[in-house]
Amino acid sequence: MAAIPREQLIGAAAEVLRGNDLGGSTKPAPGLYPHQWNWDSCFIAIGLSHVSFHRAAQEIRSLLKGQWRNGLVPQIVFNPEAGGYFPGPDVWLSERSPDAPTGVQTSGITQPPVLATAVLRVYESAQDQSEGLDFLRAVYASVVAYHRWLYEERDPDGSGLVVVVHPWESGLDNSPPYLHAGSRVQMAYKPNYERLDLLHVAAKNRPTNKDYDLFVYLLEQMRELNWDQKRYLQSAPLQVQDVLFNSILCRADRDLAEISKLL
Repeated sequence: MAAIPREQLIGAAAEVLRGNDLGGSTKPAPGLYPHQWNWDSCFIAIGLSHVSFHRAAQEIRSLLKGQWRNGLVPQIVFNPEAGGYFPGPDVWLSERSPDAPTGVQTSGITQPPVLATAVLRVYESAQDQSEGLDFLRAVYASVVAYHRWLYEERDPDGSGLVVVVHPWESGLDNSPPYLHAGSRVQMAYKPNYERLDLLHVAAKNRPTNKDYDLFVYLLEQMRELNWDQKRYLQSAPLQVQDVLFNSILCRADRDLAEISKLL
């Protein structure tokens, strides 16, 4: 089988991103993932940077519209024109938190912190250095605030390692380590909900109902505390010092330091 030419692969990849373009952000998959996801958008921005610096920069800016006042960059920024997704904003009710953004609906958790790395890569793709620096100046404070939130809100023992409190934060939620960790959580009740993901993907390719019970249960526990991280961590049933998450954060810290030098 002959290898596909590199330029053809690049063109095909760019076409996928164009097909999922929502204007200022990109949905990871039609139907199943119709909103903007944190680390998906960061990797998408890196990909877009090979096609258009301006569109890549817009992807980052769009994600940061969902940033909370305390610095959290959420896992999902909801597209108000897209329905049919569970759990949607009516389940998260992130607006219960005084830190939630105004006029934007989001989830109440985060994802692996690729943001600083993506910002640096997008800057490096700018043909006009002044435009690249303008982009860095526009987003720098937001990236710093996100890293500060991670270390102040998610490092309860001061070890320098942050904790993941929901499998969806890990990006590895359907992997054996998280399924094992989740199996140790004693749920006080079984949540009542209706899954919508199985309308788009075969059940064999998705988490089990038992796994989803845990996902929704943890969401509801945080929601009951109005997304107050410090209160939640006092009794959070799942706290994982995830190797991948912290490794990504370590890389992001270095990239943030590099951005600081550029400014």
